[in-house]
Amino acid sequence: MTRLRLLLLALLWLPVPAAMAVGPVDGQATLNWWANDFDTDLGAGKVDAGAFGGRVDLWWNEQWGLGGALYRSDLADSGSANDVDYFNLDVKRRLLSVTEHNYIAAGAGYEQLGLNGGDARGPRLLLEGQVGILGAVYAYGQSAWMPLLGDTDTRKNLDALELEAGIGFSPLPFMTLSAGWRKFDLNFTEKASGSGRSTSASGPVFQAGVKW
Repeated sequence: MTRLRLLLLALLWLPVPAAMAVGPVDGQATLNWWANDFDTDLGAGKVDAGAFGGRVDLWWNEQWGLGGALYRSDLADSGSANDVDYFNLDVKRRLLSVTEHNYIAAGAGYEQLGLNGGDARGPRLLLEGQVGILGAVYAYGQSAWMPLLGDTDTRKNLDALELEAGIGFSPLPFMTLSAGWRKFDLNFTEKASGSGRSTSASGPVFQAGVKW
């Protein structure tokens, strides 16, 4: 499933060269490293789960956007045969757009979590923005709420919250670098026991890529 999600991100990237030739499309494609610690409420402690992922964002006229991202928690060190994948696709609209790095946007999309015991899928609501600081330096923030994720074999009543914030920099006109902090919280009811459970993954995230 991870390969399929990476393929979907690649498909978002493929139309870019043609679109740039015929219309006002801009955006960026980045590779990310999320150095996350994965934690559960079962007393097992935190697991070093850092892993690579990717992100693509496209904007039309700096108003309408299409974005997709894959983040991962690598749980090999915990003895688990299953990693946790966080894959999303969003359509968004800038509510306020002053410049490229000064805007507020809201949107809605689709989230798929690859979990031990099956995938959980559902809608998500998104709020994001950027603020220029000095020259090519900017601050960014993003939050997403997933109130109605579907059940898995072992979980029900799933909902999740995602938060990310950091600093970005463009050392060259076509290059983008950023460093920030990312957190993903998942709440659910365990089917077997009926008990409320939660898991979380949090840690620094570093991204590097190209923009146009």
